[in-house]
Amino acid sequence: MLFIIKGELLVNSDEYPGTTLHDKQFILQAIGSKHEALALTDTEYIVFWFNELPLLCEDRYREIIDQAEAPLAYTPLVMDHRLLNLVTDALVIVGGIGFMVILDVGRCRGQFRRMTFHTKVVLSTTAVLLVGGAVLLQLTDHMGWLAALFQSMTARTAGFSTIDIGAMTNAGLLVIMILMFIGASPGSTGGGIKTTTFFVLMQQVRSIFSKRRLGAFHRRLPDDSLSKAATIVLMGLMVVGCGTFALCVLEPQLDFGRLLFEQISAYSTAGLSTGITAELCPASRVVLILTMFIGRVGAVTLLSLWVERPAPSAQYTEENITIG
Repeated sequence: MLFIIKGELLVNSDEYPGTTLHDKQFILQAIGSKHEALALTDTEYIVFWFNELPLLCEDRYREIIDQAEAPLAYTPLVMDHRLLNLVTDALVIVGGIGFMVILDVGRCRGQFRRMTFHTKVVLSTTAVLLVGGAVLLQLTDHMGWLAALFQSMTARTAGFSTIDIGAMTNAGLLVIMILMFIGASPGSTGGGIKTTTFFVLMQQVRSIFSKRRLGAFHRRLPDDSLSKAATIVLMGLMVVGCGTFALCVLEPQLDFGRLLFEQISAYSTAGLSTGITAELCPASRVVLILTMFIGRVGAVTLLSLWVERPAPSAQYTEENITIG
């Protein structure tokens, strides 16, 4: 994104041929596209380069200044890293809670009591995962609370990283893998088994010990919600397990933990990596591509396309078995 603070700037690119930008105007360009910038007056502008880390890339500023012709007066817009982290956190969280939740929060004007059961479940589970993940990451890797919160947030949907994932401890990588597998919420831009699925399973654990019906927030969950949640988790584990096995066969020289991390990241479409993706052979990359497709569409959805049978009219005699 190219944002003009003051002055006039002539931009020439495939998306914006011969476009003149004035005060407080901006343009968005595709990643990797080339453009030429010519300052028509004394100009101050800022470039947000989204495929580099950090998000505000000073090297990119200097590159454009070297290419632009005079007259040019450049004053970089300096954003505090804490503010940048918090703004990015907010944007990613909004994208991960789902459009239904966003609309419901707006309709209720932020009043939690008026929100639907689904919205309450999504917001409460998201908050628990964010805080819990940040605490665990801080305990395992001592990266600082702001960085821990950022990684706890981005692991479930965004794929940004402000630290070196490959340098994290095994305990920290395990926390990231759990968060990636859970993923975002239904109807959002993220993947994973979804926060509502995780919520239903945790409520089932609570109901076993408390002897209460499955539900929360003075609402009871449908009887078939547990079977749906268990099926989604089981299918997710099968996809991750089969994909990891294939990667281990194709890449015997690489560490199992890093291969598992790549597979879970692909299933949840999180985009995080320990740095081994470029080292994978073409067959391994095909495995990750298929995993990303399954994770985005949903294993249960794909399976239902081929397996569809009518409900049986006869039922067998019920008998208990020992579990656990």
